[in-house]
Amino acid sequence: MIDQDEIVPEQYTTYFRSVIVFGKIHEVTTEDDLRKALMLLARKYAPMRTEEQHRQAVHVENVCVLRLDIEHMSGKQAIELAKD
Repeated sequence: MIDQDEIVPEQYTTYFRSVIVFGKIHEVTTEDDLRKALMLLARKYAPMRTEEQHRQAVHVENVCVLRLDIEHMSGKQAIELAKD
């Protein structure tokens, strides 16, 4: 995943920050777990909405949710960003 990638043409480089995650992916299959996952996304991307609005908007039909159990993570960034 890339957090930042700023192209700096005059230096022929990019200022980047990224992470690589290793783990196992599992499909979320129970209706309760699907609803919990979708509610987390609803709260994150529409924080101005009420819980009731989220509940009305979340539908678990025809949805595939994958859960990543992280086993190892590695990241790096351009030295220019490390100075911040």
